[in-house]
Amino acid sequence: MIRNGLGCMGAGMALILWLLMTGCSSETINSAKGDIQRNTADAREKLAEVQRKAQPIIDAAKPVTDAATNEAKKRLGQLSIGARVTAALKANQQLPSTIRVDADPDGKGIKLRGEVNSHEHKALAERIARDTLGPDFRVQNDLSTAY
Repeated sequence: MIRNGLGCMGAGMALILWLLMTGCSSETINSAKGDIQRNTADAREKLAEVQRKAQPIIDAAKPVTDAATNEAKKRLGQLSIGARVTAALKANQQLPSTIRVDADPDGKGIKLRGEVNSHEHKALAERIARDTLGPDFRVQNDLSTAY
């Protein structure tokens, strides 16, 4: 990859040094310098052309990448609230480990699903979820009771 022609210039200087050390004439050395300068200028022009051609593609891709980034953030938020509630429920020894926590698509709430042994366990699971998430999140308690 050509960054800004410096790689070509460095190689060109090494070539000139080698020509000097091998006893080449000043005409050969000047010719080599001219070739290096032309090649460097050509490389810079080609790089600029590639950048000009690539820019519309980069610009067109930006909305897609922005949308993908936003979707990823939303899904991570959903995972985060679901994981927090799941961990809090599993930490309570009174509740069964089979309670499922489903995050809402908007990332602003969860649903509790599954079966618990009593209405008290159902209420406890909901309280733990609400305490874990805080007042800005919805908790829908769809737990059923065995009795």
